[in-house]
Amino acid sequence: MPSKFAILVDGGFIKKKLQQRHKHFPTVDEIEAEVTRIKSHSLLAAYALLRVYFYDAPPAAGVLTNPLDG
Repeated sequence: MPSKFAILVDGGFIKKKLQQRHKHFPTVDEIEAEVTRIKSHSLLAAYALLRVYFYDAPPAAGVLTNPLDG
């Protein structure tokens, strides 16, 4: 059974980069095409895709406490 990999997509970052490339707000199809491009990279050929995580959240604001060491 081949090892697996996951792709984590930072929604804000990919939307900004694709908007610069295509000169318009990216569509779902353009984001999916970028994920497909990443999946087809030669270094990942021996691995099976486990899943793609897409996350998009505003940057953290204020003072934050590290939950591991306080």
